Amino acid sequence: MKKYLLILLLCSSCISHKYQKGIVKLEPNNNSKISGIIYLTQEKNGILLEAEFENLNRKFHAFHIHQNGDLTKNDGSGTGPHYYGLNYKEGNQILGNLGNIKRENKYTKYQDFLENLTIDEIAGRSMVIHAKKGSRKYKNFVDSGKRIASGVIGVIE
Repeated sequence: MKKYLLILLLCSSCISHKYQKGIVKLEPNNNSKISGIIYLTQEKNGILLEAEFENLNRKFHAFHIHQNGDLTKNDGSGTGPHYYGLNYKEGNQILGNLGNIKRENKYTKYQDFLENLTIDEIAGRSMVIHAKKGSRKYKNFVDSGKRIASGVIGVIE
């Protein structure tokens, strides 16, 4: 029995993720002109996010993962509520709150590391840019205004 437990413990650190790369093409919502492309790369303890956004119209915009990948509604409401994480418990980090994007100029490059998330977990959900500034990364959500750009989190095999 001890032999099998040791093997199980050793192999648990060898678990690989099904998806290593993801992509999101952001499209405008609510008559905005905001768009962008987001590349996701799975790393050991989270996801490297590299993006370029176009036409951000405020100094800061809230950036979130939302529960659903439904982009059929022009106002972005099909993306559903914010994503908290698979095993969320009150007081834990809110994994879907990615903080704020700071506008640079017409084109804004953005990079972040999303701790404790996997592409497997968020594939098929959505990423959303909101009209207003939001709360700090992983903290409770505040009213961030309309959803002004959204896209489904796809995978690259």
